[in-house]
Amino acid sequence: MSLRKIGLSFLLGTLAQFARADISAQIAEASAPLTQGVPEVAVARLQALLNKNLPETEWCVVAEKLAEAQVVAREPEDTLVLLADPRLRELPWAKFWRAQALAGVNRWADALPLYEELTTDRASPFFEAALFGAAETLRAIGKRQEALRKLNLLLHDKKWGNRAQLRAVELYIEMGDASNAQRLLAEMRPTLVAERRERRVLRGRLEL
Repeated sequence: MSLRKIGLSFLLGTLAQFARADISAQIAEASAPLTQGVPEVAVARLQALLNKNLPETEWCVVAEKLAEAQVVAREPEDTLVLLADPRLRELPWAKFWRAQALAGVNRWADALPLYEELTTDRASPFFEAALFGAAETLRAIGKRQEALRKLNLLLHDKKWGNRAQLRAVELYIEMGDASNAQRLLAEMRPTLVAERRERRVLRGRLEL
């Protein structure tokens, strides 16, 4: 290979690296409001970024962040439209956010199989969230015992344990099982203010 061709290849490779870095920076900037509590702003920025002529890999990354922002911003109908794109349908993250969006419009029967599919792979980054989603869905359709079985798998999870315990307590109260509800409340070690507040509310319900 001539020096000219080597130089051209190096230049193209360097430009490609700069382009990828620039797109990554744009995605991070557009997504930032999602972690700042203003998902609606993230939706607007990510949608504008998605509308650009991006390479497919980067387009999919933006679509994933946009789907998350739309669900958090309570725009599930828009999420379902976005995830109908054939390029996304079989991606695990797309299945998870589609399930979340379907649950957001009370289409529980459609959401449950997607959650169940994602819970078959314990190595999946969506395993715990899908398990919790499946429990919420089962509860919504009146299958409380099945919902409890799902939640029991999360009770000792560092990230999901407290949330799973709170939901399990609610289910026990609904089922009239005060002893198990009290047991879980006593075992809880909530760290977040919202979790401590919810625990107090549930204790109040038990005392009624």
